[in-house]
Amino acid sequence: MVSLPGELDVQSSKCKSLAPSAESADVMEYCDQLATSDADQQLAGHRSELPENFHFMDSGCREALEELPQFQAIRCAFGVDDSFTGAARSLLSKVVTEGERSTAKSGSIMAFDNSFMVKSMSSWEAWTLSAILKEYLKHIHMPENRSKTGATPATLLPRFLGAYVHIGVVDPAGLIKVRSYYVIMANVFAEVPAEVLAGMERFDLKGSADDRQQRYKGSELMDFDLLRLDRKLIPDEPEGGAALLEQLSRDLGFLLEQRMPADGSVPEALRGSPGLMDYSLLIGLVPRDTPGGLSRLDVNDSRTRSSPRVPAENWRIEAEPKTALIGVIDVLQFWTPAKCIARTLKRAAGMELDEDWEYHGEMLDTLQPAPYKQRFHRFVQEVFVQGSWVDSLFRLNDGDWSKVLEKHISQLPFEQGKEAERRRQYQSCGRRLGRQHKTI
Repeated sequence: MVSLPGELDVQSSKCKSLAPSAESADVMEYCDQLATSDADQQLAGHRSELPENFHFMDSGCREALEELPQFQAIRCAFGVDDSFTGAARSLLSKVVTEGERSTAKSGSIMAFDNSFMVKSMSSWEAWTLSAILKEYLKHIHMPENRSKTGATPATLLPRFLGAYVHIGVVDPAGLIKVRSYYVIMANVFAEVPAEVLAGMERFDLKGSADDRQQRYKGSELMDFDLLRLDRKLIPDEPEGGAALLEQLSRDLGFLLEQRMPADGSVPEALRGSPGLMDYSLLIGLVPRDTPGGLSRLDVNDSRTRSSPRVPAENWRIEAEPKTALIGVIDVLQFWTPAKCIARTLKRAAGMELDEDWEYHGEMLDTLQPAPYKQRFHRFVQEVFVQGSWVDSLFRLNDGDWSKVLEKHISQLPFEQGKEAERRRQYQSCGRRLGRQHKTI
């Protein structure tokens, strides 16, 4: 079932006095008060000395002496205790000296400890975080987004715990300075033993067909890698899987509703259309009873095995019990003018043509927020549905084999690919016969 091993009773009396109950009807009013001067005095945040050249990030993405009050409220909501201060100091020092470059296209710089992670942000992402922070706080406090115990939020979204500005000097005279942005979040794989992390399979899923395969040995597996093994993650308890997908649906609805402020506080060049996009579902597979992880779902790691001359209904399913550690990542991207231009260039370069040089629908990562959400959600749902990806591809394209991408069919194991092509031809022949009958 879905659980949150990181659920903590909020011990701080300050947290108890400020946080509304899960049943509170005044969540909106409570969150609105966070920007007031009184709340600012109560939630000044961790004022201890930050590493050299680091500052708190204010709502205008400038350097500040005190952090935004919303971050202290978020830490209270998730039961993050005072040890965060030391962890933040350590991570910020680590990211500028030992940071690892992400395998994603963004190339972000990251550093980790056993509970938290720090990641560099572009100026676009920093402005986006500032723009959505207040609404994010409202979202995690809504009663429907609380865990079963009501102690902590059940959201699958990143847990934003602090944002910072680093001022770096790039010339010997110290005249040229560069501003960089960093965000500290909870580690999706928090408290997982190091020996398990070393061999853990990780998946980064988007639902697109834009080079969605493992980039090098040891990196995250992606959408195509699931298709190649005809692999699914079937919830051990259907109720737990349903609860996870319902929470995911609410979280995606929140992302789609977000807007950059129109009051001039955000530079015009950075302002995007409503809705966030380009996010991924991060999954780590570990043995059952492995401790740790923010959001957990016991699953059966299922693979459909086909054989020549064996009909599809008799294909074998092999399954191994595992636990999936799950979170939505990389959510700080509006549909900006830059994204619109990137999509136009990709389409002009033929990158949205299928392997048969035909256009069969949206396949690029770069997609407007509403269709991105729909494609992502439907694909993720199929990851947790029993059966072969042959059936899933059919459902994902509303029962129309002519819309199924050749790129997807070509990823399937040989026999599954043959079966998909057979079903496509059968449906095509049936339609042609239907048109001929109408003509007669």
